[in-house]
Amino acid sequence: MARRTPTVQGETLTWYVDTHEQQLAVGTPAWYSWCGIGKTRLGLAVANALLADYADGVYFVNLAPLRDPALVIPTIAQTLGVNETASRPLLDLLKAFLREKHLLLVLDNFEQVTSAAVQVAELLASCLYLKALVTSRAVLRVGGEQAFAVPPLAVPDPTCLPETETL
Repeated sequence: MARRTPTVQGETLTWYVDTHEQQLAVGTPAWYSWCGIGKTRLGLAVANALLADYADGVYFVNLAPLRDPALVIPTIAQTLGVNETASRPLLDLLKAFLREKHLLLVLDNFEQVTSAAVQVAELLASCLYLKALVTSRAVLRVGGEQAFAVPPLAVPDPTCLPETETL
């Protein structure tokens, strides 16, 4: 992952890594909850913990700025460095690029583009080693999805915060 990720400490992270590492083997975990609960922070922490498990990398795809579901596939392609051509649909190019890749996509803030879930499911079905971890305020309702409600994450103890320079 290109940027430094926030951390989730202790048992919460251990439980999510252990649980979702197994779930990624058989489906697509989708974490849903109210806004501000910590889904993004948790997704980044789990992705960071799983970096070594994906030979071709872990990619964070920020969908928060999107409102048009038609932009989800182009956003994934841009994140992966796949360029559009006039001769083939972008979804087909992504399938070809990802077909043999052992890669994890973290699709964050999927709630405003949920109708794109069908295309993402098609991409996952076409690419045997591709896995996705989705954060959303809504369940996607696609095949292979394993939805998990995320309870609020603990707030750090204000007396034990890292130094400003560390942040």
